Formats: sequence, structure tokens, C-alpha cells
Amino acid sequence: MKEKVLLLLSGGFDSAVAGKVLQDKGFEIHALHFSYEPFTGKEPEHKAQKLCKKLKFKSFKIVNIGKKIEEISKKTEHKYYFVLTKRLMLKLAEKEAKKIRFAV
Repeated sequence: MKEKVLLLLSGGFDSAVAGKVLQDKGFEIHALHFSYEPFTGKEPEHKAQKLCKKLKFKSFKIVNIGKKIEEISKKTEHKYYFVLTKRLMLKLAEKEAKKIRFAV
């Protein structure tokens, strides 16, 4: 049985390469994409979905965090924005990992 890995797939080059490297090492890849819609278009989602299909990852899920991103940007100082958004993604990814029975 392959060990499962949750990959945060942005639709960019780096995360797709990381997923492919892990896959080549024998891991089962479950991809998770965070959508910032309506602040961004659907292009990143489409790119991530195409990458997931092309690389034959086991699963792909999109979670929209646009409203939470808006809340963070309105309620915090700009210098904390990136740290808080990454923390949000980490927390949500941890919940998703538990849903698909990862040892976290």
C-alpha cells in the first residue's frame, strides 16, 4: 500500500514538480487547491485541475477561501497578511488530511 501525501497544488510550476517527484518516489498524491475567487479568476483552478489530471494524482479538491482572505486583508496589518493566509491554508489542509486518513 502506497503512503498518502496531501499536496497543496497552486497551479504553478513548483508545486506540480514537487508532486511529481513524490509520485515518482512511490507516494499516492492527493491534491488540494485553494481558490481565492472572487479576487482571482478561475484560471489557477483550471491550471491546477489540468496538472492533476496530466500527472494522474489520486484525487483533487478545490476549497474556496476568498471570503476568509478578504476578512484577513481587512482586519489585519498588511505585514501579517502572508503569514496569516499561509496559516489559514495549513489549518485547512490539516483538516483535509485527516478526512482522507492521513497520519498528521
